[in-house]
Amino acid sequence: MVGRQWWGRWMSACLLACACTTAAAEQARSADDTKEDTTEIDTTPVDDTVIVTATRSQSALTSLPMSVAVVDATDFQAAHQGLGVDEALNRVPGVFFQNRYNFAQNLRISTRGFGARSPFGIRGIRILNDGFPETLPDGQAQIDTIDYLSLVKAEIIKGPSAVLYGNASGGVMAFETADGRGLSPGGLVRFDYGSDGFERTSFQAGGDWTHAHGWLSVSHLDYQGQRRQSATRKRLLNARTGVNWGEGHGVTLSVNALDQPFGQDPGALTVDQVAEDRWQASAQAESLDSGQTVESSRVGIDYEYRPTRLSGGRVYAFSADRDFRQQLPSSFFPSLIAYQRRFSGLGGSIRRDWGRHWRVTLGADWARQIDDRQRYRVDRRGQITAQTQDEIQRATETAGFAQLTFDQRPWRAQFGVRRDEVRLAIREARPSSLPVARRTFEEWSVMAGLSYRLSPRAVVYAHRGDAFESPTFTEIKDLSGGFGFANPLAPAQARSSELGLRWDGSATRWVASVYDIQTSDEIVVTDAIDGVDLYANAGQTERWGVELRLEQAINAFMDWSLAWSGTRYRFESFAIQGERFDGNVLPGLPKHTLHSELAWSVSEQWVVYAEGLWVDGVFANNANTESVSSYALFNLRAKGTGPTWSGGAFEWTLGINNVLNRDYFANVRVNANRGAYYEPGPRRSAYASISWRF
Repeated sequence: MVGRQWWGRWMSACLLACACTTAAAEQARSADDTKEDTTEIDTTPVDDTVIVTATRSQSALTSLPMSVAVVDATDFQAAHQGLGVDEALNRVPGVFFQNRYNFAQNLRISTRGFGARSPFGIRGIRILNDGFPETLPDGQAQIDTIDYLSLVKAEIIKGPSAVLYGNASGGVMAFETADGRGLSPGGLVRFDYGSDGFERTSFQAGGDWTHAHGWLSVSHLDYQGQRRQSATRKRLLNARTGVNWGEGHGVTLSVNALDQPFGQDPGALTVDQVAEDRWQASAQAESLDSGQTVESSRVGIDYEYRPTRLSGGRVYAFSADRDFRQQLPSSFFPSLIAYQRRFSGLGGSIRRDWGRHWRVTLGADWARQIDDRQRYRVDRRGQITAQTQDEIQRATETAGFAQLTFDQRPWRAQFGVRRDEVRLAIREARPSSLPVARRTFEEWSVMAGLSYRLSPRAVVYAHRGDAFESPTFTEIKDLSGGFGFANPLAPAQARSSELGLRWDGSATRWVASVYDIQTSDEIVVTDAIDGVDLYANAGQTERWGVELRLEQAINAFMDWSLAWSGTRYRFESFAIQGERFDGNVLPGLPKHTLHSELAWSVSEQWVVYAEGLWVDGVFANNANTESVSSYALFNLRAKGTGPTWSGGAFEWTLGINNVLNRDYFANVRVNANRGAYYEPGPRRSAYASISWRF
């Protein structure tokens, strides 16, 4: 493992960069003395038009001919505990979260059913952080490096979107953190405490100096959890700084670093174990001290040229390192994993207007992943008995894309095409006579969308899109220790059709959509032998769903929101070893989810939030013989400001999760071995924070 001295080096470098930016911009600051004195993060344009950039062709949200949801700074800062992005994104229908409290497996995300089956990381969804990909070329992603406390915006594109980002684009989540733009220089010191050993200390500072901007966020988290063997410690650094010059030119440097000395894994339980003691960890999880250790860092730089709102371009480059070690909660197979990863890439796009109604966007992406991966057998005490894997895994993705937009009210049409080439290769880390194992996937993706403005407030749209999902190294490998690609998996292919209606009124906003997604060769977990997951292509599957999102301003002091999704996800044609699952429901996905929240501004100083979440029951296996009951959670939160002191103001938050103290499962491990499907979620817990903004 790399020594932890890098944490101090990264922190010092970022502090120095922010200090240099501040010093260079102080002279320009005097020309901007009339700027409003506030450090509140606000990404809403002056004309209240929400601009979406994740589509790679900058557009107003209300005109897009596809299903896109935007969650802004107001939602992220609504007195949440800040353990995971699900706290703010539960308000988006069609997005489903599990595994919030297992910091070794991390948050599991699905959009319209893509990603729910993954027993590791995030699959089937393209993740972006400040414009840089978190999804690897082989299709896997993690979001443990995303700094919740710095988030100001998330754009969620639901449904197949390979024409935008290629591999594993069953949906897109683009997160944006603060970079200081639009803020008067200032800072924030915050202390969080709560049930189950929750403690966090954080510091944020930065601002805008007309031609330069910067923002730094540093946090330290300790959390014990209600289950045994579920503690974690995380230190996170997020820094962004940039300069602007001329007419529309800007360069931004982004630095992100994670140090997780431990994130324990309590493992999943059987139904009998849950009845005996729902807070226990599995026996082997405790004896092996299962969990993960992570050191990760990323540096990225991007240049943007925006002479007008609709024309311009962007070029980006990044390099990331990840040093990872994980002991899985079992000794029945090679369960100790380690790798050292280098992930780098570059790309860009240009937008150009033709006349008054046409716009073309052209771009290209390139990314490379190199994993130096090892795997070991351990005995019941966790002692290494043999090494079963020592190899270099390399994945490269190369792509080019084009989009064409026609915009003449009341019509808007958008077309796109993209070609991706994904190359996977495995070789022995040491000199060997074994040949290099190679697989190459070449894919074309297309998209077409059309919207029509029925009135100044109402827009109807139709969309058709593609997605493909290549097998990852973990899925295509022989985990028992063999070399090369032992599992001849094909990429999954998805085609989606969608019809939607948006209403954007002064007090009421709502979006309703219906979709149908046909998938062939979907990669699913078919079984688990001694903890080793086995994968296969699942023939044909069908996803059908209806989504509704409503936002209502009841009066000047009260806002209400509702998000509902109803789905039917089924295997159409799927058989394994003679057993057929035709007509069965896809496991791990609820038929219905419902989220509702009421925000009440009691006074100018404090706000109260009442939140409810209901999740329908799910099946735990392909045969639909094991099921998990539905559950409902009710949360209360509040935040306020005051008093002022020494030129700054105190702020506070209070919250109670699971107010009614319900039993539920925070995660269901699909097709798990020996019936260990269940990871219980915590009962009632409370948290509070106090901060000083200056």
